[in-house]
Amino acid sequence: MIATVWKIGWLNLLRDRPALALTFLMPLFFFSIFALVFGEMDRQGPAPVAVAVVYEAPADRAGVGGRLEELLAAEEGIELRPARGRAGAVEEIRAGRLTAAVLVPAGLTARLAGAPE
Repeated sequence: MIATVWKIGWLNLLRDRPALALTFLMPLFFFSIFALVFGEMDRQGPAPVAVAVVYEAPADRAGVGGRLEELLAAEEGIELRPARGRAGAVEEIRAGRLTAAVLVPAGLTARLAGAPE
């Protein structure tokens, strides 16, 4: 009795071509696409974050801003890139070449040291 029911189901499946394709081909395509997309993830690692450090005053490169830039450069997942001022950094971010920009305001070192501006 079970063999007869199984045979009838198999014959109905063979007659219904879309059901046959969905039963056998769709899982093959589905898992192949997932293997292609997610199979390479552990090999390359995450892409570094592109960051620019922009100084409003060149004097801050020697103070806190310079130390901040050194610390960012030492981080593994951050790639420092040059930018030409605030407007240039905004333009680079909008174009997708930079992920973020750190703006070091003028007189930051003096303000952190407690000196009057």
